[in-house]
Amino acid sequence: MADAEPVWHGRRLPGSHIPVAPAEALMHDPPDDLIILPWPNAPEIAPRLQALRRAGTQFWTVLPRIGRV
Repeated sequence: MADAEPVWHGRRLPGSHIPVAPAEALMHDPPDDLIILPWPNAPEIAPRLQALRRAGTQFWTVLPRIGRV
């Protein structure tokens, strides 16, 4: 888990205890795939991570789908 906001660095995700690292940490060991969870902000976030794309990282996001259950 990576986040650009310094206030979250060093904390852990609730329930899973996954540590939150600075976004720059992704550059040291580029992942194969990266999920951008705040989907409305993906067009703003992806350009800032172009170094990862050049390293071969594929960007993904999850879009909400409205439908009957």
